Amino acid sequence: YFAISERTEYYQDTNGMLTGALNLNAYGQTLGMEYHPLANLYIRGEVRAIIQTGNSAAGFTNQAGGAAASRIEEVMSVGVSF
Repeated sequence: YFAISERTEYYQDTNGMLTGALNLNAYGQTLGMEYHPLANLYIRGEVRAIIQTGNSAAGFTNQAGGAAASRIEEVMSVGVSF
C-alpha cells in the first residue's frame, strides 16, 4: 500500500527554560510518504521545514557558516519486519 502523512508543529519557549534561548518560537511542517512493495517491507521518505522566530531566531547555521532562522531536513529509510 501507499500512504501520505502531514504534520504541523509549534514550539514556544518564552522564558528559555528548555532551550536557554529567551523568546524562542519555532514552527515546522513535515510531509511524509510510505510505500509497501511487499507485506513486510517499507520505503519511507520525509521532508521537514523548521522556521524560528523571536529574539533567538538565528539558531541554525547555513552552508556558508552564518546564522540562519530556518532549515530543511530530508530523511529516507527502509524497513523490514519479520
